[in-house]
Amino acid sequence: MNISVNGKTFKKNDVLVAILTGIKCAEILANPSVSMLGYEYNGGEVVSCCTLCVIPNMSRGMKPYGLLENVVTHPKYRRKGFATTLLKTAQSIAWELGCYKIMLLTGSQQESTLLFYKKCGFLADRKQGLVVYPFVPE
Repeated sequence: MNISVNGKTFKKNDVLVAILTGIKCAEILANPSVSMLGYEYNGGEVVSCCTLCVIPNMSRGMKPYGLLENVVTHPKYRRKGFATTLLKTAQSIAWELGCYKIMLLTGSQQESTLLFYKKCGFLADRKQGLVVYPFVPE
């Protein structure tokens, strides 16, 4: 099966699909800089998803960079390779679109989660992420 993202077609596993349901998803997907990826399993149940944003850039030869967010897998389907496949697919898309890097922030402090991201190629010791909110989060 081919998957089309931001006007480009990618050949991917036949159970990998873009999530195209819901009003908010349609609004998000109307933005050409955003790709929502989902892993469908067992006849249509989305068990893992992530969002890739490709952001224009003024440095690094004007090459864009990617931002991965909302990496989520249903607890029942963790450790089965679904999220790994999604993150590798998101990386392929970002590289195809000319990104020079992909950044990912996680609120998790669990060693297993951090190890998972490291196994997917993310480096924890290269940059420091900072976050500001319009309110004090709980």
